[in-house]
This record gives sequence, structure tokens and C-alpha cells, in this order.
Amino acid sequence: MRQMSHQGELPTISIWGLLKRYVLGKRLILLSVTLLVTSVLTFIRPLIIKGITDEGMLKANMQIIGGCALLLLFSAVIDQAISIIQSQQFVKMQNSMVLTLYRLAFDKLLRLKKDYFTKHNNAEIMNRISTDIHSVSMIADRSILFIVNYALSFIGGLIGLLVLNPKMATVVILVIPLKALTTVKMSKQNEKVSAERIQCNRAFSSWFGDIINGIKEVKLWNLNENVQEKLSNHQSEILQADKKSVLCSCYNQTLTRILDSMVQSILYIYGGVLFLQGELSLGGVTAFISYSSYVLGPITSIMSIRYLFSGITPSLKRLNDFFQLEENHQMALPNLESRQFTLSSLELQQISFSHTQDTLLENINLTVHSGEKIAIIGPNGSGKSTLIDIILRFEHPKSGKILINGLDMRNIPEDIYWSLFAVVEQEPYFFQDSIRNNLDPTGCHTDGEILQALEQCGAMAFFQERFHGDLNHIIHFDAGDLSGGERKKMAITRAVLKNAPILIMDEVAADYDVHAEQQLSDMISSCFPNKQIIYITHNYSYLDIFDQVYEISNKTLKLLTREKIAQLKNRDE
Repeated sequence: MRQMSHQGELPTISIWGLLKRYVLGKRLILLSVTLLVTSVLTFIRPLIIKGITDEGMLKANMQIIGGCALLLLFSAVIDQAISIIQSQQFVKMQNSMVLTLYRLAFDKLLRLKKDYFTKHNNAEIMNRISTDIHSVSMIADRSILFIVNYALSFIGGLIGLLVLNPKMATVVILVIPLKALTTVKMSKQNEKVSAERIQCNRAFSSWFGDIINGIKEVKLWNLNENVQEKLSNHQSEILQADKKSVLCSCYNQTLTRILDSMVQSILYIYGGVLFLQGELSLGGVTAFISYSSYVLGPITSIMSIRYLFSGITPSLKRLNDFFQLEENHQMALPNLESRQFTLSSLELQQISFSHTQDTLLENINLTVHSGEKIAIIGPNGSGKSTLIDIILRFEHPKSGKILINGLDMRNIPEDIYWSLFAVVEQEPYFFQDSIRNNLDPTGCHTDGEILQALEQCGAMAFFQERFHGDLNHIIHFDAGDLSGGERKKMAITRAVLKNAPILIMDEVAADYDVHAEQQLSDMISSCFPNKQIIYITHNYSYLDIFDQVYEISNKTLKLLTREKIAQLKNRDE
């Protein structure tokens, strides 16, 4: 299994790769030794019982009975100690594998194109990734070790049967194909039921996530009864699938036990005949029955490896399909990360964009130099926010290119590129974390610097009043405890603290009162002398503070004259 690099190298996950990375090596040696010891103990236990019966009880020799009993106790203690060691090793392997797969998946999510997140809701994405990762991690589950252990028990048991009595061994050997065929048939049924359960759970997760995201619409349209009915239908399908799974396992166990009981009854009868004829001792019959269970019992578990891998293999394919999804295009230049990257210009050349066949932006040209402040205006739906997404590499133009210091942005690693921007969106997102961690996610500022930024951005008053100046206050999910204006002020504070060379603000004053808007205008005009500022707005009252004002109209971007800006300002006032 290959790690995903910062250049977008795609990992390919295989069962052999997982085994090679997490099982082979020193850990395999340790597990092999424990398996060998367990197999030896399993093989000699029936012989010890045979000794207790034939040499101890039948000959009234308490010394042999006591010695053999102690040997059985000693073997049980060793067996349990080995079980603990095996469990520890497999837990370490599985945890390490799960952590690695989650890291790879998260790294992939960061590189996926924006349309992936518009096609799938958050709950659906999380459910898919989590289900597949935990399914794949079963390759390092202790049940795999049990299968190996059962295989060794099967071989040891078969050897024991042939040594004790080849005639009786023939009876057991003849039953093996019947037991195997029964197990395979039930395994196939289990696979079918398991696939149905996974599909039902995924459908419910996708639907439920969609309902949670649209909870306002559910309330506004009084869809409670409709949603409850669909919820019941989804859950009925899941419960029905669960019922099938439980019954399938029950039928499988019942059929297996009946078959085992039939074989055991035949062996007791045949063993009794051989005992009465003097061909087999009483202890030998007991040992033979024990060995037969070692042979017939593990068949179900050994054959169930097909069922186990039937769940791992589809999840492995889905994970690999996920890792092969198209990423944001990037051709990083060698050694760029080691350069001193100082921004001097941002240039858009002949940018055209369309969501479908209809063109939204056409032949957009724009150049912003260091220290320059520009505003972009235009009607709703004209493409202002889309243009920002293109600049930020969240959308990809149909044609044209964006240059940073004359260098194509696709040649700049994403982490370096995004470090050039501080963004305040129309609907800024906040994590369910402390105010400090939301305002300073990288933890590179002192409390004094954070408080100073809050004061500069007009957020100190409500910060003191609402949260008593406590930077450790935990913000509710997506800042649900903040008003629209407070969210914007917090978002601007966060952008100011990032101190990136390009500051982008998208309709940040939409929730501001007149006083707050004037304060923001003063801050933009005087506090950022060396930054490039791109400001999206519908408010024309403060356009005169910008060096250039552009308007998106009829798919194109045009520079407005000072006369036109004055007309718009007068009209707005």
C-alpha cells in the first residue's frame, strides 16, 4: 500500500499490501510461535484425557490422574496467556490500519473537486468511508487468526484420528465434504443478506443526512408526517434485513449442530462396538470423539473465510474507487516549497466558466497588484462568488488561466497557494470549538494579539458582553449562538489574524448596521496598506475607497469609470 503524497499520488490498497505492512515481519514471527504452541496444546489435550481415562481411572492410579489433571490445567493457563498476547497484537494491527486509512481518506477529501461534495451529503460521505474502512480493517481482526488456528486444529485432529483408528477416521472423512457443502451454501446466503443490510443502511444514511440538512424546509412545509412515514419505511427495510441476517445465522447454526450431533452419535455407536470388541480403549473412544470435533468443528470457520472476505473485498474496491476520484489539477514545480514566495501580482487571463452548457463567465481578465484594493459588483447570479471560487481553486475554469507572479497557479502546491489567501465568505463556517481555536486555527497568535484583532474588527463589544472575554468559550455547532453580524465580525477577525497577502471579502457587510459598515469601510481603507483586497458587494455607498471597481454584467467583467462609480454611489444613498 502506497501513501498519498502531497503531489496527489493515489494510493492503491490490496489485501496483500495490508498484510505485508501490518502482519508480516517480527509480529508474524510472534504470532506464528503462539499458533504453533496453541496447536501443540490442542493436539496433546485429548491424549492427556485418554491417559486419565485408561491409565488413571480404569487402573485406579491417582498419581496419573493428578498428574494429567495438572497438565490439563497448565495447558489451559498457557492457552489463555497466548490468547491475551494474540489479542494485544491484533488490536495494535487493526488500530494502526484504521488510523492510516482514515488519514489517507481525509487527505483525499481535501484534494477532491467541489462537485463531489455537492453530489453527496456529509452523513453519506462519512457513512461510506467509515463502513468501508472498518470492513477492510477486518483483515487484521483476530478472527483471521482463529481461521489459521482452526486450520491447524483440523490437520492435527485428522492426524489424531488416523493414529487412533483409521476405520473410524473414515467415517469422519466421509462427512467432511457434506459439512463443507452445507457451510458454503449457508455462506452464500449470508453474503446476500449482508449485502442487502449494507445497501439498506447506506440508503437510510443518505436520506437521513438529506433530511437533517433540510430540517427548515421540513418544518416550513409541515412535512413531519411524510418524513415519519419514510423514516418508518427505511427502518422497516433495515429491521427486515437484520431479521433475515439473524435467522440465517440461526438456521446455519441449527443445521450445523444437527449434522455434528448425527456424526457424534454414529461415532459413539461405532466406538462402543470397537470398545466391546477390544479394538479401542475407553480413553481412545473419548480422545477420538475430541479429535473428530477438531476436524468437523473448524470446517464452518474455515469455510467462513469466504464470507469474511466477501465483505472485505467490496469495501476494498469502493475505497480504491474513492482514492481514484479526480482531484484538483496540480503540476507542482520541483523545490517550489523551499522558495521565498512573495506575492506581487494576481492575474486572471481569459477566464471562461460554465456549470452546464450555459456560459456563466466569459473571457474574464483581471490584474491585482500588491497593495491594491478592488471591488467587484454585479446583480445576483452574475457569477461574483463563482469567480472567487475559481480564484481559490474550488472551481475550475473552462478556459483561461490564473497567474501568481506570472506563474500558473496549477503549478503551485495547494498548501502554498491557499496560504496566500484569507477569505471571509457570505456564510462563514465555524467549528464546534473554542473561540480561540476558531479565530486562530494554527495556534500561532498570543491571546493579546487575538484580542487586539477583535477590537480592530469591531467584535470586542459583543465578545465581552456575550462571552465575558473568555477565549475558551465553546462555540455551538456552526456558530448557531451568533447573529449574522457577529459571525461576520468573527470571520473578519480570523482573516485578519491569518495575515495573508490577499484578503477576499464576499458580501461581508450584508448583516451590518450603518455604524458597523462605516467601521469596516474605515478599516479596509486604512489598515491594510500592503494587501491585495478583493471585495464583493451590493452596497455602492463605499465604492470610492477602492482603487478599482469592476462590474460583472452579461458574463463579462468591465472596469468602471469614476463617473460611473459616483453615479452608483449617489443612487445607492
